[in-house]
Amino acid sequence: MRKLYKYVIDYYYAIDFTRFLIITVFTGIFVYLNYQYKIDLQIRTLPTVWLKTAWYSLLFFILFAGTYVIVLIKNKEFKKDYFFYLLLVTAPVIFALKMSFTGISNQYSHVLAFPEGRFWNLTLHWPVKGFFIFLLLCFLWKAGGYKPPVLGLKWKGTDWKWYFKIFLYMLPFLLLASLTPDFEKTYPRLKAVYFIEEISQAPELLYLFYELCYGSDFFTIEIFFRGFLVMAFIRYAGINSILPMAVFYCAIHFGKPLAECISSYFGGILLGIIVYRQQSVWGGFFIHLGIAWSMELLSYINPGGLLSG
Repeated sequence: MRKLYKYVIDYYYAIDFTRFLIITVFTGIFVYLNYQYKIDLQIRTLPTVWLKTAWYSLLFFILFAGTYVIVLIKNKEFKKDYFFYLLLVTAPVIFALKMSFTGISNQYSHVLAFPEGRFWNLTLHWPVKGFFIFLLLCFLWKAGGYKPPVLGLKWKGTDWKWYFKIFLYMLPFLLLASLTPDFEKTYPRLKAVYFIEEISQAPELLYLFYELCYGSDFFTIEIFFRGFLVMAFIRYAGINSILPMAVFYCAIHFGKPLAECISSYFGGILLGIIVYRQQSVWGGFFIHLGIAWSMELLSYINPGGLLSG
């Protein structure tokens, strides 16, 4: 892992460590406020999609733009551009819409009776939203006059063996996380569609389809956070684009177990460093997807998993 170690050391020497500490404390304060006052839960339980979108947009903007204020204040290297401010406002709204529209496929699922309609609604909303977000990000990429690869989607030259080694090093930490009570409450995500066993003769195939659609969400997350919030913002902030992305990334985990939320901040920084150096999101997607599916599998071997029943 010498390459990764070098990446991290180079990043350490390239940034202002005082600002890094301030931003980490800034993030920690919001993490504390969220778990103390249930900010994410209160937003998720608002009565309308538009109220959820408005409050998520505000939360993400405060964290994302607030971090950029800390990063760029008195920074002479910062390149002012109206498009930067457009992206700064647009990015929180895009992801707020993604988090708020959890039933985007409702308009199609009504043709099936319950519970089939509910299954397709819970399953299809990930790829449907991902498709529209991908198109929107491509439009912004083109409107900003960015050069290829679009959103860091560079397949050629990706060192898959290196990424696989990184994933293997993370497995012991995932195993430890799977032993916590909060983990049991959240995973497996598949439990949301266990009801399909009551009416399907081949629930295993539907479970597989659900997991594949769930996996597609991590492609959306990688192109948004690493492909967009890092690659597109490099033009303005250079290597300093990594920290605001990591803070934003931490914020979308406010509804997850505390340990996962905290680790998402540092994991976001690590993935941001890798994408910054590799100029490709594919490795990050592979690692992220591997972690997500590993959490699903590990949930079956902890005391609260299906194997205990």
